[in-house]
Amino acid sequence: MTKTTRARVRRFEVQLDGPKVGSGEIDFDSLVEFGEHFQDAIRRLVNVLQGKQAVLPGHPTTAATEAASFRLVGIKKGSTILQLKATSSDLWPGAADMAVVELGRRVHNPKASVDTGIVAALEEARSSLGPAGRFRVKSHGMKTMVIDHRTVERLRARAVAQARTESVARVISGWLHMADLQPSEFIIRAPSGVEWRCTFSPSMKASVLALLDHVVVAAGHGTQSGRMGQLEIDTITEAPSVYQQTLDGGSERLAPPDLPTTTRLRLQHRAGPEITREDVDQLLRSIEARESPTS
Repeated sequence: MTKTTRARVRRFEVQLDGPKVGSGEIDFDSLVEFGEHFQDAIRRLVNVLQGKQAVLPGHPTTAATEAASFRLVGIKKGSTILQLKATSSDLWPGAADMAVVELGRRVHNPKASVDTGIVAALEEARSSLGPAGRFRVKSHGMKTMVIDHRTVERLRARAVAQARTESVARVISGWLHMADLQPSEFIIRAPSGVEWRCTFSPSMKASVLALLDHVVVAAGHGTQSGRMGQLEIDTITEAPSVYQQTLDGGSERLAPPDLPTTTRLRLQHRAGPEITREDVDQLLRSIEARESPTS
């Protein structure tokens, strides 16, 4: 009779600090939000380790979810310390354990690659504990990983710099909305059907929120693979009125959900949904010339 060997399950301690955390106490909503975003960061890294994009379209598959999930096995005092262990996965035993250790390595190594989607999930996890929130992850054999505001900013700068070496300057137009299944993610859906997952500096968040459910023009640097794109936004504005008009001359604005399939938007008849910065400048100049009073 042969013995089945199982991978040894590593345990992690995650120490939470912030305005919403006490000694052995935490707001329940904050705990749920933290857990969701922390697992998102780990799942995205698992995707990367499998040679995929960090953020994939649609709902994560059951297999992908199981491969990077954790079970809360205890809470201790000292701020609030969560004791976690990975759940078992037949698809990839030890994936979550390995991903946490690998994440720690990438956080500490200034030359290691890091994806903007992973950084965004870490920031959401951190900010769920309050404006000055932070957390530490430690386990046997790994260097303690500290995620605070300064660490996130450092990681974001590195991720953007690395992404720009592979990306090109782009101006994207389409409907700006929040992902149904990942409410912390912002997406620009172009008329072509390409979904551009957007990242941006914290100082831009209020501007982006104000433009939700609007047709926008966003400039930045990004990469595209099939119908998925990643865009680091430098500037974003509501599309000029000409973008909102129908080709038959009507001025009624189309409902945002119509954008992926409609062929009647001005957006689509100019230079395509992925227009250049020069196209936008020229279009704005022509609008200003038409709207300025004649002498």
